[in-house]
Amino acid sequence: MFDTPDFIFRNPIELIGYSILGFACALFGWMYVKTFYKIHHTFKQMKISNYIKPVIGGFLTGCIGYMIPEALAGGGYSQIELGMHGQLGLGFFVYPDFC
Repeated sequence: MFDTPDFIFRNPIELIGYSILGFACALFGWMYVKTFYKIHHTFKQMKISNYIKPVIGGFLTGCIGYMIPEALAGGGYSQIELGMHGQLGLGFFVYPDFC
């Protein structure tokens, strides 16, 4: 599925970076779950028709797709491939979090 570059473990000091990455992934996973349930709760509290709620979600998804088309293209596999080869800029990771 992915063309991965060869990885060579050279020094145990590299594990510090992987530990930081693990904590960052846990933090973003926690933030994702909290955001998901906050949005779910917000939509439950809205006093509008249940037929309008998907329209709002679709509109917001379309706005994200308009501003960041690669976020909706093909499930993100091409972006993962670019990231594994060090060709994906940091802006791709930072920008969607603040939209």
